[in-house]
Amino acid sequence: MKPTSSTEKIILGVDPGTNVMGYGVLRVMGNKAELLAMGVIELKKYASHYLRLGKIFERITFRIIFINRICYFISSFTGYIN
Repeated sequence: MKPTSSTEKIILGVDPGTNVMGYGVLRVMGNKAELLAMGVIELKKYASHYLRLGKIFERITFRIIFINRICYFISSFTGYIN
């Protein structure tokens, strides 16, 4: 994965659901898109909607932090800082 530049964008897409939630992470450069990650978070096992919303927040926040750290690490490694 190359460091992000002003023409690159990282997009986190979320398909919200209270039983099953899907997500995908794309890198877009110009008119080309590359899938970086995707997955599903199973929420059926949590009886309360409050617990489900908490898990959604926790997992999405983790993924955002993880993606930012990867981009920062690559930027640091290559000497390119946004």
